Amino acid sequence: MTTSRNWINAIAIASVLWLSGPGQLAAQADGAAAPDPSVDARLDALHARLAEQERINAEQKQELEAMKAQAEQAAADADAMPEASESSLPLFRLYGFADVGLQRNWGGFFDTGLAQSDALNFVLGNVNVYFDATPLEHFRMLTEVRFMTLPNGAENSDSINGDIQRQNTSIFDPTSSTGGFLSISWGAILLERAQMEWNPSDWINVRVGYFLTPVGIWNIDHGSPTRIMLRPPVFISVNMIPERQTGIELHGRVHLMPWELGYSAYVSNGRTFGTVDYSDDKAVGGRLILKTRRPFPMQFGGSVYYGSSQDYLKEVGVSAAGVAALVRRETVSLHELIGALDVSLDLDALRVRGELIVRRLVYDEGKREVRFGIPAASQVQSAAYLMLAYQLPWLGLEPLVQAEYMRQPQIQFGENIVAGSAGFNVYFNSALTFRFQYTYGWIVDIQKTSVDHSHLYLHVLATRLIMAY
Repeated sequence: MTTSRNWINAIAIASVLWLSGPGQLAAQADGAAAPDPSVDARLDALHARLAEQERINAEQKQELEAMKAQAEQAAADADAMPEASESSLPLFRLYGFADVGLQRNWGGFFDTGLAQSDALNFVLGNVNVYFDATPLEHFRMLTEVRFMTLPNGAENSDSINGDIQRQNTSIFDPTSSTGGFLSISWGAILLERAQMEWNPSDWINVRVGYFLTPVGIWNIDHGSPTRIMLRPPVFISVNMIPERQTGIELHGRVHLMPWELGYSAYVSNGRTFGTVDYSDDKAVGGRLILKTRRPFPMQFGGSVYYGSSQDYLKEVGVSAAGVAALVRRETVSLHELIGALDVSLDLDALRVRGELIVRRLVYDEGKREVRFGIPAASQVQSAAYLMLAYQLPWLGLEPLVQAEYMRQPQIQFGENIVAGSAGFNVYFNSALTFRFQYTYGWIVDIQKTSVDHSHLYLHVLATRLIMAY
């Protein structure tokens, strides 16, 4: 550093002398002239600038060394940090959705006496809450509960003799400050699902408990915020498939770029008349999904289900040991095989959804269900729907149309149900949606029957304001 400073001083002196002219150089050489005071001032200025530059260089060097140390520490921390996993998620989350709206049903179907009201009604649809816990890495417990004002005021029909009773849950509240003279109507909850999950990887996962049946589109796109249509397909309304089951399910997905193959296989109690299964003949089923996002999002699915169901009556009788006891008598025994196909296409703003389901139902002789005094028949049932929805580029509007049919031959309600729908959705934001749908359905008998079902038609006008939270 001293050598550099000497060189700079020499260069500065030479420059000053050169600028002073030849006369000044000669005078300095002869010692005849006095030194110019401006030279010292310029040297002092150069020294000051040099000192400032050295200070700046030192500060920058310290900053660079500090930044290097921070980068080395960050790299060390990244090496020591485990990969992101479910363990980094919150241990417990609470979320859900709710929907309310206006609804009116009218038409000749009300002559059957099954429907309750053809007046315009404000309705509380769903109030669903999810309890989502991840106590351990790769483990999850999901419970979904729907809160309802039902069963107060609902009608319950006896499928054997057709008697209809209206439920009344009005009681006096003994805990109220009135001293017990406050009348309230208690409601109930519907357990939508309660499942434990083990998710070690994409390609293999295990689910046990009470889960949604993996079939089709509507049943899997669970919840009014995610479904495009407001009204469920007819085959869902009549329980052509069991919406939920209790058992164990193995599911996962395999990436076959650009495609993805998903699968599901399960063993369950199947369709039960109560909460328990009366047979060791467990239900089995599965689903395959093939989907991709290129050249546009599309998904193709296929599902299968096989199971048996039994029902019993307990009557006073004589047991096998010869003593008086309550003896079980099997009253219903059926076997069903269900196959389903579904397709989902997103062609830019056009969304296409379709499902087809076929059910083969066989009763054991003498053990048939009785509906309004008439034994049910073994038969092949089928149903399908096709929905088209188009997302407009303004105001979040999405008009839609839907067509569907269902074949479920019954003496009381005809052979085929045909329905057409039109409506629209308004997506205000990711949390708030409005849905409107009008449906007209009627009975079509392909084969001639002794009963005229032409009066069985139905109009359904429904709206819902849906909020996810």
